[in-house]
Amino acid sequence: MQNIAIIALTTRNDLNAFLIKLLKVAEIIHHIKFSFRRYAPILRGCFFIYDKPYPNYPEDRYG
Repeated sequence: MQNIAIIALTTRNDLNAFLIKLLKVAEIIHHIKFSFRRYAPILRGCFFIYDKPYPNYPEDRYG
């Protein structure tokens, strides 16, 4: 009975560690998403130069 309890405890600790790792990964992905959302217009602006040489100013730039 005691061995089963010890095994259950260790597996729970492993699960907790795994969940914490998963949470950290999710947090990192979240930060990347937010930073990408912040810098996406700048990147799109950079790529727009190569995409269309003469964009119509309001519609094509932000449309």
